[in-house]
Amino acid sequence: MVEPRDDRANDSDDPIWRDTWWFNATDIEKDRAIWVHCIWSEREKRGRHTMGIHEGDRAEKRIALTTGTPFASELLTLEVDPYKSMHLRVPDRDVDVVWTAWQEPIDFSQPPFTHRVMNSAHFQASGRAKGTVLGEPFSGAGHRDSGCVQALAVDGAGGGR
Repeated sequence: MVEPRDDRANDSDDPIWRDTWWFNATDIEKDRAIWVHCIWSEREKRGRHTMGIHEGDRAEKRIALTTGTPFASELLTLEVDPYKSMHLRVPDRDVDVVWTAWQEPIDFSQPPFTHRVMNSAHFQASGRAKGTVLGEPFSGAGHRDSGCVQALAVDGAGGGR
């Protein structure tokens, strides 16, 4: 059973343990998509934030390599209401989007979804994002996930999305 605590930063001292939060959404009418990925090491007290905006054949990816908190950096802020919603703000791209779940999360760390590289907690859900992207109205469906995974380096050297 998925618990709200599963969507919060983990207190692990494991040097290769990372918490992650991610969502995407696509506004088909505007041919625009947005995504965000936050990764956090409680042991190191640092993380990485990455976000992207795709419009037609144009894509922009922005990275804040070092963050001192799981959900805030010079790039973005992300407010998480466990498995209910995520509120993304990216001031320099005029992004203010709330992603809201329309289903209960699915626990992909349990059979039949388990895999040798996904040996930790991993949860996903579908939902809808509404707000503004590049200062224009945005409304689109998408997915989100969160989890505690091993071997995703905060500095990007170990992979990740």
